Amino acid sequence: MQAIILANRSGHELAPLDQYYCPALLPVGNRALIEYTLDDLSNAGITQVKLVLGPQAGDIEALLGKGERWGLDIDYFLCRADEPASEVIYRLQLTPEQPALLLRGDILRTPVIKAFIDFAKQFPKELVSARITGMPTGMIMLPGASANLDHLNWPLTAHPSATASKPQGVTLVLHGHQHHLDSLNDYLTANLNFASNRLARLKPQQRFQANENGGGCYLAQKVRFNGAANGQGMIGQCSQLDDNVRLDGDFVIGEHCLIDAGAQLSDSLVLPNTYVGRDLNLHRAIVCQRLLINLEHQGYISIEDASLIAPNRAAQHRQGMTFKANDINSTDINNRVRLSDRVLALALLLLTLPLQLAIGAYLTIQSKRPLVSSQDLTNNRGLGFRLKRWQVTNPLLASLPGLIQVFKGKLALFGNSPDCSADCSPADNGNLHGLGATVGLWGPVQLLLPNDAPLEEQQLVALSFNAEPGKLKYLRLIASCFAQPTRLSRASA
Repeated sequence: MQAIILANRSGHELAPLDQYYCPALLPVGNRALIEYTLDDLSNAGITQVKLVLGPQAGDIEALLGKGERWGLDIDYFLCRADEPASEVIYRLQLTPEQPALLLRGDILRTPVIKAFIDFAKQFPKELVSARITGMPTGMIMLPGASANLDHLNWPLTAHPSATASKPQGVTLVLHGHQHHLDSLNDYLTANLNFASNRLARLKPQQRFQANENGGGCYLAQKVRFNGAANGQGMIGQCSQLDDNVRLDGDFVIGEHCLIDAGAQLSDSLVLPNTYVGRDLNLHRAIVCQRLLINLEHQGYISIEDASLIAPNRAAQHRQGMTFKANDINSTDINNRVRLSDRVLALALLLLTLPLQLAIGAYLTIQSKRPLVSSQDLTNNRGLGFRLKRWQVTNPLLASLPGLIQVFKGKLALFGNSPDCSADCSPADNGNLHGLGATVGLWGPVQLLLPNDAPLEEQQLVALSFNAEPGKLKYLRLIASCFAQPTRLSRASA
């Protein structure tokens, strides 16, 4: 039996966290949400998995790989965010009578998959659905549920195609806990419940350090904290807390976080790579880099004062406390662009020099408008640069001046579009650049799409291209730029 996991939620109900995470990647107990579903599938004896993903597929695939950690064989399938389950399953072209478990992978359940499969096998031609504490678990079995795929559309409803007087199929009541993560309150509660061992059969695996009050803290590797936790919670790896930090109630602190002296946290969640400043008092709050969400007042604010909260990106020395982090410099970035790319860029520059001189002369004769346009951009390692383009509509010819930046090591020759940094938020930019190895001069977004293409279309095109095997795809990409001769004309101003 194979499992088909839907992990294509947009997560808009979790705004503003949807700027940073898709639901499947939300950290719960310092692990991505999707990992708990894979744990449960592996324990149920399933090995074949089709994982249906939306625009952030590149980030998820980078985390999960082919599923080796779970003994799974994962195939990835792209779709639109929140695409109906019926449309996805139709395009998967499954064998009609082949048994398959279909489930959502972007909600949190305690281990229940094996119990559901064992029960559903007794009713192979019936719709079998499951509930925990009166709420649907987002699991059905094929082929019995083939006519009821709407049960997995988001948001989940108990029986979307049934009436109260005429319920459909067979319902299994499972014992356990679940969180749909359909609100910020539920997301915070899921984390605090996990850290406090209130979820049946889901328990943190880190070392537990008890305190005198009967509580304590689960500590991951390379955590620096010699203070006391008055409540119960967990701290992710490589995080550092000043000894004068006060931890009360329930709490979760993510990986690579820095908590400064005098800060107080109670019933709060600090997401990875976040700095919390000196003497800051957080209660029922979610902190994510510059974002502070107050669940007491149901509001949030993006803070620009780095002494309060900030992304943990570089070495910081704050009020007597020194933190170490990865300090990226231009030499390190240059080393990340392959030498072969830089050599090839130099060769192309020399070969195209006569052509570029001809383009400049042509544009000078055609118009007195600027010959080139320039744009200040940032690559995926945080280094700024200026990218120049000839003012012609053929995207390949227009990009030839950018070969200089490839030679300098600031761009790969092929990769994701650097243009997104000019139009998208930092979180969106990071997600898009995560779809491939690096930011590049040439790619399907740069060479095939118009400048005003929607971000979602750019992401899906980049994902599809990156998923293609072999090197011939690059030659086909270059050849496609000359498929329409009209694109050789001068670009409009």
